[in-house]
Amino acid sequence: MSLVVFFFFFQAEDGIRDAQESRGLGDVYKRQVPASAASSAGLSSAAFQRRFNTTKDDASKKATEETTTEDKKTTEEEDSNKEKTSEEEEQDGSKKKKKAKEEEPKGPGGIKGFIERIKSDLRDYPDIYNGVNLIHFLIFTTFCLCSTGSNVEEEWWLNTWGIDATFAPWAWPLHSILTNNFLAMTWAMLILNDLCVTALPVLGVRGLIMYMGTVASMSGAVMWGGNYLMANTSEKQFGPWDVCAALFVMKALHQGVMPWTVLNSFNSWVKYALWVGAACLVWYDPQPIACGTAIGFVLCKAHPRFRGIPVAPGK
Repeated sequence: MSLVVFFFFFQAEDGIRDAQESRGLGDVYKRQVPASAASSAGLSSAAFQRRFNTTKDDASKKATEETTTEDKKTTEEEDSNKEKTSEEEEQDGSKKKKKAKEEEPKGPGGIKGFIERIKSDLRDYPDIYNGVNLIHFLIFTTFCLCSTGSNVEEEWWLNTWGIDATFAPWAWPLHSILTNNFLAMTWAMLILNDLCVTALPVLGVRGLIMYMGTVASMSGAVMWGGNYLMANTSEKQFGPWDVCAALFVMKALHQGVMPWTVLNSFNSWVKYALWVGAACLVWYDPQPIACGTAIGFVLCKAHPRFRGIPVAPGK
């Protein structure tokens, strides 16, 4: 009896023969795509993966664009609502102001109402309606009335408000606001503005007007008396030079600022123009300057109201 022994040799597969770490499902799906999907599209696995990822990116971009468009529309709607609200508020405010204006009690009409409104403006706007600007207004308005038109108008103003040997008491105070030359008017307004602004805190508006009016009236009377005694009817005296001289005296006595210091306080060509103007006035119009200087000195020394309170220069 013989034994026959068959030996079968089996070749193991690589997966069985070699040990390999097990991979998770996530790792597998990251590296592979379904074979059925790739085969149905007629694509290789790598090509299908690229198209699959591209489709996902396109869908994500589309969703982002839709979200951005919706946000933009929402922002535009909010801005539009804000603009409408702002316009509605403005309309409501205008309506309220109009209604409040209609409901305001109306003052008297005619001349009485006009006077009341002027008083209200004088009280509510002191920076505009004050004594200094009133003086400027009078001088400038009189200059315009005297210098415009024909020589007939100019002669009327000079004959009516100028001072000579003719007895005209109304001209005694009024001659000081009369100018018929632009340069003379400009010189007077520059000097009066500087002198009146510094005198205003000392005298107040009423005291300043009283001081200037007193100087003009007394100076006019003195000049008329001199012209009457000398029978001088060939020359008319007018202009605010007596008042300017009296204000120079007040500034010198109250603040210690001399007239030449005031002239030098201006700049550039204005200083030159003021010095030339002052020299011409001293040469051609000595009468009003001498009268204003003397009367101003007497008032500042003798009258209790015009003695004033000494203040520092420049204040």
